[in-house]
Amino acid sequence: MKSENEINDKIKNICTNGDKIIIKFDIKLKVENLITQLCNLKYTVIINDQIKTIHKRNSANYVLCIYEDN
Repeated sequence: MKSENEINDKIKNICTNGDKIIIKFDIKLKVENLITQLCNLKYTVIINDQIKTIHKRNSANYVLCIYEDN
């Protein structure tokens, strides 16, 4: 995802509460905002921050969590 508007368009229309999701997002987005909007914080949230590899192709960050619509 490259913007927070894509969250509403893609994820919230497809996922239901309790689904396992992996989100690949651009480095411009704040991971904290994505986690609080999309993840159930009762369960483990796995984050892969690759801030150092900005100029590589496919160097996006990842979040793996259980989906919960907030």
